[in-house]
Formats: sequence, C-alpha cells, structure tokens
Amino acid sequence: MPLAELLASQFENSAYHVTRLSTRHVAETMNRLVAKAEKRFGLRRSVMAAKMLFMSHETYTPAQGGSSAAEVEALKSTFGADTPKVVVTNTKGFTGHSMGASLEDVIAIRAMNAGKLPPIANYKEPDPNLAGITLSKGGAYDCEYALRLGAGFGSQIAMTLMRRLWKEGAASRVNEPQNQAWLKAVSGHAAPELEVVHNTLRLKDAGAPTRATEGADEEGAPAPKPVIPVAVAAAAPAPVAVSRGNLDEATVTKEIVALVTQKTGYPAEMLELDLDMEADLGIDTVKQAELIGMIRDNYNIAKSENLSLKDYPTLRHVVKFVLTGGGSTPSAAPAASVAPHSAVPMSTAPVPAPVAAPAPVAGAPSGSRDEATVTKEVVALVTEKTGYPAEMLELDLDMEADLGIDTVKQAELIGMLRDKYDIAKSENLSLKDYPTLRHVIKFVLAGGSTPSAAPAASVAHHPGSVTTVTEDEAPRPQAAPVADERFSTWALEAYDRPAPAGTPKFDKARPVLVLSADPELAKPFVDAVAAAGGEAVAVKSDWPALEKAEAVLRKALKERPCGGLIDVTSLTDFAANAETQAPAEFDKAYRRGPRSLFLAAKTLAKELAAPGAFCVVVTKAGGDHGCTSTVAFSPAAGSMTGLAKALAREIPTLTVRAVDFDPTAEPAYMAQAALAETVSADPRLEVGWQN
Repeated sequence: MPLAELLASQFENSAYHVTRLSTRHVAETMNRLVAKAEKRFGLRRSVMAAKMLFMSHETYTPAQGGSSAAEVEALKSTFGADTPKVVVTNTKGFTGHSMGASLEDVIAIRAMNAGKLPPIANYKEPDPNLAGITLSKGGAYDCEYALRLGAGFGSQIAMTLMRRLWKEGAASRVNEPQNQAWLKAVSGHAAPELEVVHNTLRLKDAGAPTRATEGADEEGAPAPKPVIPVAVAAAAPAPVAVSRGNLDEATVTKEIVALVTQKTGYPAEMLELDLDMEADLGIDTVKQAELIGMIRDNYNIAKSENLSLKDYPTLRHVVKFVLTGGGSTPSAAPAASVAPHSAVPMSTAPVPAPVAAPAPVAGAPSGSRDEATVTKEVVALVTEKTGYPAEMLELDLDMEADLGIDTVKQAELIGMLRDKYDIAKSENLSLKDYPTLRHVIKFVLAGGSTPSAAPAASVAHHPGSVTTVTEDEAPRPQAAPVADERFSTWALEAYDRPAPAGTPKFDKARPVLVLSADPELAKPFVDAVAAAGGEAVAVKSDWPALEKAEAVLRKALKERPCGGLIDVTSLTDFAANAETQAPAEFDKAYRRGPRSLFLAAKTLAKELAAPGAFCVVVTKAGGDHGCTSTVAFSPAAGSMTGLAKALAREIPTLTVRAVDFDPTAEPAYMAQAALAETVSADPRLEVGWQN
C-alpha cells in the first residue's frame, strides 16, 4: 500500500526579481494548485484546512526578502478564514538550508503517516507578521493533507499537494505471504531471511541456492553460483534470450540493442551504435557495469581482471567486445558513412590526450598487512557493499564520479575498514582525501593516516600540444593526437525533395482548430480546410491558464473531438528581431504563440493521439528554417518549431510538421502547402517551401 498520493502539482516561474519572490505570484500559484485538486477530486479547501499541514520552505528569518512573507500571504489568500486551521511546520531550523529543502517531502509524508510534526526550531519571540498563522509546537498532529512549497531565486515555484493513504496503527502495508514467495523466487532458497548489516538490507548467506531462481533457463543453465550477500533490490526483468552459436555482427548487434532497450527503456531505433553511452544516452557506469555482466553471462565470456569500462564507451565497442570474446581491447569504431545531402558531422579541433598521473606509491605496510591482501579484501568489501563485480572495480576510478558510490556509502566503507583493521578514529579524517579505492587501500596500509598527495605528472607547456616527461627520456615532439570520434558537431543543411502529391481529406465531425493571433491570417487556412471537405474553426490565442484554454477550445469545437491543429501565431511576429525585440514584446509573442499551442495540446492530448490527427506549425524564417537564408533569426519561429518537435516526441502517433515559408509567401499558398504536408509520406518534421 502506498504511503501517500499526489493530488496536484504546480510549477511556475514569474522571473520577478533576481533573488526575491513575488508575493502575489506565490499566492496565485497556491490558489491554482488547491483549485486543481478540488476540481479533480471533489474536495473543499475549507474541509482540507482542518487536516492540513503546510511544509514551509522558510525559517521565518528574515520576514522580508525570503519566502516567509510570500507563504503567509499565500496561505491567507488561499484558505481565508480557515487559515489558522492549517498547521505550519519546517525543517530548515534543524538541518540548514540545503538539507532542509531536500528533506521536506520526506518529512511531510512521514509526519502524515506517524501523526506527528516537528516544531519550528528556535522560535521564541512572536512575530507580528505571522499573526493568524498556526506554527507547529511539535508532537501529535493528525494531518491527512500536506501542502509543500519549494521556491528558488526569481520566483521559481514548485508546489505539491499530497493526501495520506496509510497511517501507523492501521493494517500492515506488507503482504507477508506474497513477499515471502517473491523472496523464495529470487533467492532460490526455501526459507530466505533478510538482515541489516552496516545499514544495508541484504539476504542472509545460506549457501548455494537449493533450486534455480525465477527466470533461469531450464536447459543449459550454468551451475548455480554461491550467493554473495548483497543489498536486496527489486526483481530484475527476465533477460532477453540471445543466441550462443556462431556469432555474426548483425545478430549480436540486434541482441545487444535488445538488452540495452530492456535495461534502459530506450526505443531500439534511438540506440545509434556510435552514441556515447554516458554522455549521449545517460547510461551511467553502474548500468554499464550491469550490462557488461549480463552480456558476459549470456555469451559465456570469461571474466577478465583487466576489463575497463572506459574501453567500451559506445554500443559498437560493446558489440566488438562480444565478437572478440572479450579477449582484446576494441579498436576505434570506423567513421560512419555520410549520405549525400544529409546533415554532415563536422569534427571538432583535435583534443590533446590527457596526461595520466603516475599511480600513487603504496605506503609501507602496517604490521602484517601486505598490499595485495589488503587490496583483495577492500575490493571484496566494496563488491559486497555495492554489488559490483570485482573485475569492474579499477583501483583508480573515482568512487563517486565513476562508480556512483555516494559519500554515505563511502563513510560506511571507511567505518567497516576501521573496524576490520582496528584503526583508531581520527577527528581530521576527510572523505575527499580518499576518492579512489587505491587511496582507501593506502589508508589501511598507513594505519589511517592522511595520504600524501600523488606526485603530479611533469608537463611541458606548449600551446596546442601536451608532452609527458619522465626521468628516462628527454622531451621529444609528439605526433598530433587523433581527434576522438565520439566528439562531433552537426551542420544542418537543407536539400530539395519533391512536393507531396497527396490530397488531404477532412471529416466535418472532427473539426480542425486554427490558432492565430490575427483572425485575418487564419482565414485562408480555414477556407483551405473547407475546400478539402472539412470544417475549421479559427481561435484567437493568448490564454492566461489551462482552465481558460479548455473553456475557449471546447466552446469553439462545440464539444466535438478535434481532428487537428494548425498554428499560425508566429506569422504575426515573424519579422521580430531577437537582437532588438523588447522583453515586453517577446513576452506577448510567447503568450500567444508557444504557450497557447502548449495549452491547446495539453487540453486536446487524447484527441491528438487518435488516428489521423495532425499538428502543423507555420513559420516564415526563409523557407529553410534559417539554414541558408538571410532572414534574421526569429525567436517566434524558433520556439514554435522546437515545441512542434517536442509534441512529436510526446505524442508518437501524431503527424507533426513544422512548415517554413519565405517572408513573401502569400497566405493562400501557405495554406495549400501546409495542408499538403499532412498527407506527405516523408517522415521529416521540418519542411521548407520556397517560392
């Protein structure tokens, strides 16, 4: 059973001031949030107030300049006479600003579940500015709702409203029989037990599993391996079945992509083989290590002590790892061939290879400790603590940046080592002195003393080149380093293609909406839809909120489903220059352009996901989206095109086109061409028409 549910959330930014909050804006945002919850769930704020806790984002010092004044005004504006019923609590007085902000959601949920609230720390003298506000004194408070405000410089606002679903003393949240059955399935033991060791929940070591774990292959499964006690995690999905026979590159590539899709959720078509897994796909080293482990198991590749994740930055490198049986470091992937007239990758200037610092000199062994034994024991502890295979734990990898071992786990590791090797506690111990496993090993060998800094590599400073200098060889010219193929930029080019030959057909039962800031600009598009057998409705954009957009659009459609959207709002501002446009002018263009299209798409999301639905954004940036034309960059056109592409990602079934025209194009010509694109077989989103 969940602890709580999110009833509503509201995220806004008024850009009011460099640091201060806009009191009015915060009050309006809170009112919108509560109104949203009332509408969705049939609630009343007067009833909620009596069971409401407000998790303040402020320590009430100072009253002005922070969020306290805004919070007071927002509560009074939203709850009116019921404001005193709302109990205000806060954590920052105990934890400080940064930790307070990160804990507020957790404390709010825990407070509802436990029926207790922390007091306002160090609040001793009444503040007249807080008159009418009920501050928590700590102790028992039975709160069913939690209203939380998060705020940042310049009136960035994030508000949430949650409702309690479970309270201590109610029925147990855990289904014991179901949990025990799951533990049996994933552990392979008939009577599995859990334990907490060094604040880590794990399975008690009961030897080898008595039976195959859930999801194991019935035939040809390798002999069960001893269970290493690790933190119990959620059950992993069943591995993708792969062939183990004669391997060919196409088959291996397909299987690797399937594994990555299963591991990350990325669609297969998005996984280009030469994308950097971490930089481009966001697959961190933890997932990379797990992926290599899965591949090794699936293809029966022997473990290698010298395996390094940095040797396999892309999926193409991983494919080569499989094809070579994991036995050799992959060579650089060949450059991808470039089709004529396509976007051409431009290599960046050569980047000198970084000079590797020499490995730290091992400290003298303490007592009977020798470096090899300590290294083995430290790696075993980290493997137990994190679940990493031992061969993945290179001693010079940064524990936090490369292995994802946060400072909490690092502190626990140091504590375990201190206990294991009977190292006395030190008041001056600092985690930043032990960033890698090699540093930790030196910590043990040195008996806990602070390590000396590793000697820096000697570098000859010459513009544009890097040369290492050692004691055994004099400086000599180095060959120009080869640019890393993973780093490239893309030059956008336009190319000709035939105009679409199809003729659009529309259904009057599903009218088309034409969004425009100027009704005169919408008329040719309305007429073009009518000529194709459909019905179009022109709607003037610029709505202050989603509720207003819903009311206007539903009235225009007469409660019929929408068949498509045509946005011509940027045609009103196409001549605006980014360098000279005043902030007020840009804000106006934003409200009636991107914001209105976003609100319309949000209102009509279900209808736009229906078969045959389309969205066409019309701009005038030169007929090629600014690739080669001399037309000045248009903020309106750029933002509308970007939003159109975002909608294509959000609603995959929606036909989306961003159609750009020359500034001299006639409205009737633009209307005919834009509608023709809705039936084009070309899948490209950005299309230009030139006279």
